[in-house]
Amino acid sequence: MALMFVPSESVYYELLKTEDNKGQLLDAYCRDKKIIAVSPNTLYAHLCVIAMGMRGMQIEENAKRLGANLSGLEKQMKTFTEVFEKLGFHLKNAQQTYSESEKRLDKAQNTLGGMMDVVSTESLLENAQEDLALPTEVSTKKTA
Repeated sequence: MALMFVPSESVYYELLKTEDNKGQLLDAYCRDKKIIAVSPNTLYAHLCVIAMGMRGMQIEENAKRLGANLSGLEKQMKTFTEVFEKLGFHLKNAQQTYSESEKRLDKAQNTLGGMMDVVSTESLLENAQEDLALPTEVSTKKTA
């Protein structure tokens, strides 16, 4: 696209009104060839429109890049979610195993405690029997 600067407003106005020998307006012919005629009054307006169009293209390009980045982030989040769920599953299993181990430990401690009580009771009985036997033997020795 090209801008054709016409330095006079009256010449610009004539350009807009003039037809070629086929009856086509000269301005329309220029636009078909991607040439836009501008005057001192319209140059700034045309430049602003072009600048807005370029900003729009830049925004569109940034939006595409942002979309691609978001797509990559979505893939990363899916991967993280899978790993996070796997970790949760392992932690759940570990917690269940710990609870089961704790129950077994309590059971083993209770069994051991029961055995210790039996051993202590037997030891007490033996000591008691020895204590009871000693005075009898001592009294036998004294009488003899």
